[in-house]
Amino acid sequence: MTVIDRQVQTCISAADCIYTEQVGFTLSDELTRALARLYDPKGSLAVWRFRLKAKSGEDYTDAFAAAEVAGIVKAVDDWRARHPVTQSAGVGISSPATGMAPGGAVPQSLGVQFIPTQHGAVIVSVQPGSRAAAAGFVPGMIVTAVNGKVLAGLSLLAMRDELTRQGHRTFSIMGKPDLSVP
Repeated sequence: MTVIDRQVQTCISAADCIYTEQVGFTLSDELTRALARLYDPKGSLAVWRFRLKAKSGEDYTDAFAAAEVAGIVKAVDDWRARHPVTQSAGVGISSPATGMAPGGAVPQSLGVQFIPTQHGAVIVSVQPGSRAAAAGFVPGMIVTAVNGKVLAGLSLLAMRDELTRQGHRTFSIMGKPDLSVP
């Protein structure tokens, strides 16, 4: 689980503060598709319940309806069908036909796959034994900047370029300390 944001709502005294955290967690593609297969438009409402255990305060329980998950999977599959590029084993994108980045250059592998979002690059997977794994990257982290350059608002290609530049790089991670990769 990754903390995305923390907000103090009121603080009457040091012992009486109320705050909220926005968190995110990653579901594997296998689990997501299994949940989507539970959807039956003519059947009963199928849900997947989950609970987030709090270190302090109340636990949070919620659920995903199989219909919601099926809709998300369909939207992602439709988008992928319209955009014939795939993410390579390293950071970056590659053409399915050549396995090379646009322009023929093979990007320097950091060892992560990512998805661009409005906040930056969300790390989807980290290759075991990679430079990213050695630096402490884990799935769910959101890279907000590289060497001080903000990623929010950049295209997939521009994010890939920032993440794969040669030389020492410092990655700003939302809600976490910076990570450094030589």
